[in-house]
Amino acid sequence: MLAEVPSQQPALDVVYARLRASIPDSEEKTNGAAVGAAVARQLLEMRANDGRNLNIPYVPGSGPGVWIPTPPAFLPATTAFLARITPFTMESTSQFRPGGPPPFHSRRWANDYNEVQTLGVKNNSSRTAEETATALFWEPLAGTMWPATIRRLAKEQALDLPSSARFQAAAFAAFADGLIACWDAKFYFNSWRPITAIQNGQTDGNRLTEPDPDWEPLSITPNFPEYPSGHACATAAVAYMIEDFFSHDVFIPARNVMSGEERFYLRARDVVDEVVEARMLLGLHFRSGDEDGADLGRKVARQIRSHWFRRTRR
Repeated sequence: MLAEVPSQQPALDVVYARLRASIPDSEEKTNGAAVGAAVARQLLEMRANDGRNLNIPYVPGSGPGVWIPTPPAFLPATTAFLARITPFTMESTSQFRPGGPPPFHSRRWANDYNEVQTLGVKNNSSRTAEETATALFWEPLAGTMWPATIRRLAKEQALDLPSSARFQAAAFAAFADGLIACWDAKFYFNSWRPITAIQNGQTDGNRLTEPDPDWEPLSITPNFPEYPSGHACATAAVAYMIEDFFSHDVFIPARNVMSGEERFYLRARDVVDEVVEARMLLGLHFRSGDEDGADLGRKVARQIRSHWFRRTRR
């Protein structure tokens, strides 16, 4: 960790010293520290040129369907480097690339458009109070929710050390590759956000869609392309990995770091379906982007389960 965040060395030194002091001096302690340091060095060498520090310039395109900076800040696209990171378990970043947004002439596009225009709008929406609450619960980025859930489950399920290491490795690999595959698709399709599509609805050529130049989403739009949903990708990848590891006998917890609210889900499908709905209700995604993101995440989890972390009964 110190190699990745050297600025935090003073704080990390304190934590490391405290942890070492809690273990009685012995040959095992010395050998354990040496093995840990060797593994860390090897991992850093393996990932030295994995693309995570690349500075990827991104110039938005123009025209119907293409992502452009969105209000209120009109910030340039960020995190394009995620599309170039070497995957942990996939053959390539594009291995599970979905088919892309629905074509403008299709009924599916019109349905997606009209749904988010009606339910994802900031004011005067026909959302129910419960739908709004669910949308706001899933407003924080996936990176603020799922890593905490992974660590929480490892602790609450009282896993022994090998099982805890295996579970966290599988779950964090699913989270990472879910996002890597998702960002590959995002910057491949470069799809516009609902706010851009709805404010410029006259440009899609579909007679079933109506523009609204004053339309605003319930939540502020992130500054990167829409399709597919990053939250749906990460949620499905992690949730299905959790479900597989614990063989359906554990509730999947989620906590909103802003409000402190917690929710619990009996099945991976339950949490995935809720996220698919919520990200549309926030006005950030079309349903196709959410559903295709969830399918991508599910494929990542299935790949990991079948090729990397085969299920073993506890």
